[in-house]
Amino acid sequence: MRLIILSALLIGLFANGQLSAQPIISKNGYPEHFVAGMIIGGTVSYLTFRKTDNKVKSMAFGFLATVSIGALKEWADPVIFNGTRSWKDFQYTALGGVVGVSIVLPLRSRRGKGSG
Repeated sequence: MRLIILSALLIGLFANGQLSAQPIISKNGYPEHFVAGMIIGGTVSYLTFRKTDNKVKSMAFGFLATVSIGALKEWADPVIFNGTRSWKDFQYTALGGVVGVSIVLPLRSRRGKGSG
């Protein structure tokens, strides 16, 4: 389980980071941060749900992973990417994470209701 979460965190970090920290699609880069948050949150939530079969836990792990990676990326912006830290970038990443973790809401539990 730790390996899955660590892999998702690393994939999210690389998906969220760019070599020059300049936006690719938009002027401010907000859509990129939102989509990166959705990908990170959705991936971690889905993988955690598949492992634990617990929606609340999977949503919490997905959101925490998104917030952690977003904060790490914003901390690393001036150090590694020669950019500037932006509170709005972090907010858009976290908002994308909220949307991304909702992927587990329609999923059904693997345990049958009659097997008890």
